[in-house]
Amino acid sequence: VRDVLNLSYDKDITKVSVYNVLGQEIMIKHNNAQQSQLDMSSLASGTYLVRVTADNAEKTFKVIKQ
Repeated sequence: VRDVLNLSYDKDITKVSVYNVLGQEIMIKHNNAQQSQLDMSSLASGTYLVRVTADNAEKTFKVIKQ
């Protein structure tokens, strides 16, 4: 990702959290829609973990910020 991370799911996304590689939560966004945008332009280049909460389930994936 360069600046904005776009997320979409067939159920409402309720929360998106961004963690650095040390496991520290550095960004959180509460949402209640099937699509979400996360502005990552203020973050330094590197690897981040993004945890998406939707429909009482969580999914974590790796994002590389350029």
